[in-house]
Amino acid sequence: MKITKPHVLFFILGFIFLFFGLIHFNSDNYSDINIHDTYLVIAYFHLYTLISIIFSFIGLMYYIHSKFKIPLIKYFTYIHVIGTLVCIALFYINPLFHRKDDFPLLDDSYSNNSLTILIGIIIQVIFIINSFTSTINHLFKKNNKL
Repeated sequence: MKITKPHVLFFILGFIFLFFGLIHFNSDNYSDINIHDTYLVIAYFHLYTLISIIFSFIGLMYYIHSKFKIPLIKYFTYIHVIGTLVCIALFYINPLFHRKDDFPLLDDSYSNNSLTILIGIIIQVIFIINSFTSTINHLFKKNNKL
């Protein structure tokens, strides 16, 4: 599998999540995140818009690297692109395999996604490392040629 234009994939993902956000624009749907004794309540519109902005920014970074011909480390790029797609798929598929509990106040269908979210964040850090190291290597090679 050859990934030649990952920026196109991330721009498409950004538009897809923006579309989902616009679907939930006037809805009362929300996601609540429980971290110990703290509850974060985020409307789906805001959550999808944030994810859309993040994916569009990642697509822009990939586009800048391709425009200025800064070669990225291929293995890190493969890990980032494929890992991001797998994490998105697992995040939406995982709750389908959990049964609903009879206790309506406890909905832990998304609590099993904590590992998926953690892996997704680590994969985004791999992209940042790949971007910085590739840019620094490119600049050093350019300065050594002068």
